[in-house]
Amino acid sequence: MTPLLTIGTALLLALLVTMYLRRNRVRSEEEIRQDILKQLFHLAEKGKTPTVESLSGALHLRQDEVARLIRTLGDEGYLSIGEERLSLTDEGRTAALRTIRSHRLWERHLADETGVQESRWHVEAEKQEHKLTPAETDALSRRLGHPLYDPHGDPIPQEDLKLPRPRGVSIATASPGEEFVVVHLEDEPAVVYNELLEKGIHRGSRVRFIGKDQSNADLLIDGGSQSVSLLAAANITVLPSRVRDPLPVTGRTLQDLRPGMSGTVVSLSPSCLGMQRRRMLDLGILPGTVISAELVSPAGDPTAYRIRGALVALRRHEAALVNVELRAVRSEK
Repeated sequence: MTPLLTIGTALLLALLVTMYLRRNRVRSEEEIRQDILKQLFHLAEKGKTPTVESLSGALHLRQDEVARLIRTLGDEGYLSIGEERLSLTDEGRTAALRTIRSHRLWERHLADETGVQESRWHVEAEKQEHKLTPAETDALSRRLGHPLYDPHGDPIPQEDLKLPRPRGVSIATASPGEEFVVVHLEDEPAVVYNELLEKGIHRGSRVRFIGKDQSNADLLIDGGSQSVSLLAAANITVLPSRVRDPLPVTGRTLQDLRPGMSGTVVSLSPSCLGMQRRRMLDLGILPGTVISAELVSPAGDPTAYRIRGALVALRRHEAALVNVELRAVRSEK
């Protein structure tokens, strides 16, 4: 084997090892302890009784390892361990809230200040929540303007670790014809959360409840009809809409325009946040703006659109963020 091949093989192996470690990050014992306290807090908030088995499954750990750490946390005063009850002490609750505060503030940072995809917010915050010191977390909160809720709508523990009051009710309790604004999406389990994202449901979405059967709920979401499982609908929290104008039925986005077609912007998707939203607004993509599709690249992506007299190239995932009402006119060249 030549030296060149040897060096190339070594570089390839190093890359593969790096990729493996990133995908299979090994948690330290301190991180696992914090995860146990956080999980116990969430279970108590939902009125559920924690067990070694449930914690083992939620945290992907062996039951004997969970049992050992529970005993340690109990000895250190973080947990109260009874014959039929396992609960956080005041010290344990404080530790859990500090981790939750870091997690939700980091999600807020990802939503407002980066282009990280919504489906990655929770995963990335899971990594970062253990790294931030209380001082760094407080500094992050100040920079973000001390937000009360994370981008999913979960309340963020404030500097004194008090939680803002949760808002809204499950849309599963709605009556047909009622219109709402989504104020919270439960991001766990991930498979249910991803179903909501795939259906175009985001915090801030306007939703009209159409009805439900034994397995699904029918919704009008930002003008488009969708059917979601009742399990997923139970993870949507809403407040009554204060917008007097009825929700327009469009179900179309800029992505649906083909060359020669144009549409009027109705709204930007609530998932269009941070730098991405600022870019869209800077391009003049505002409600009422007429946009025409001019040219699709040979590869099929991006597409050139005429926006306020200028040609702008947008990728398909970007165009899908712009809700439009189709116009029966050809684009002007």
